[in-house]
Amino acid sequence: SGRIRPCLIPEGESGFCATRKNIGGQLYTLEYGDISSISANPIEKKPFFHFYPGTKALTIGSWSCNFTCPWCQNYDISKSPQNIGQVEDVQRILKKQSWLIKGDTGTPAMVFP
Repeated sequence: SGRIRPCLIPEGESGFCATRKNIGGQLYTLEYGDISSISANPIEKKPFFHFYPGTKALTIGSWSCNFTCPWCQNYDISKSPQNIGQVEDVQRILKKQSWLIKGDTGTPAMVFP
């Protein structure tokens, strides 16, 4: 039907989402730890309306996505390999102030290789 994209990645190439590369027959994650967007907002702005009301959520996102949703507010971010920080930067922020963390944008490879 054309709805499912088979992701068979040839040697030396990357898949559609550009997060994995075939090197010597093994797939490697290219975006692990990369942060392409970060913001602090009231939790009520997120889809967690009754989750710790009155607190702030630190939203972290990474580049790449295996979808091409035309309505996605993060489409440009997800298709452009940019890196404004690393996971260690977030750890420093968290040591200074207590935050709720919400992952957003891209694939889970940012925190789960």
